[in-house]
Amino acid sequence: MEKLEQIKLYLNQIFENKIEKIIFSNPAKNFEYKKIIVELKQNSFLVSAFTNTQVFHKNIKTENIINFILENEKTIVNLIFLVRIVNMQ
Repeated sequence: MEKLEQIKLYLNQIFENKIEKIIFSNPAKNFEYKKIIVELKQNSFLVSAFTNTQVFHKNIKTENIINFILENEKTIVNLIFLVRIVNMQ
C-alpha cells in the first residue's frame, strides 16, 4: 500500500471516531507553520495554522477535512508522526 493511501486510511479511522481536536506539532526546520490545530466546530472544522508571529484560520466542511489535510503538503511531515502514534495503539 502506498504511504499516502495508508495515511488516508488512518485519517478515515481517526475521523470516524468524531474526533474533536488534532494538533500537528514537531515542525521541520524549513516548515512554515510551528503548529496546526484542527478543531471540530458544529458542522465544520476550524484549521488554525501558527507561525512564529501569526495565526491563520480556515473553516473546512466536515466531509472535506481529510482531503484538505492530504492536499496540504506542509502537514505531511506531521501526518507521518501522527500515523506512527496511531500504529503504536
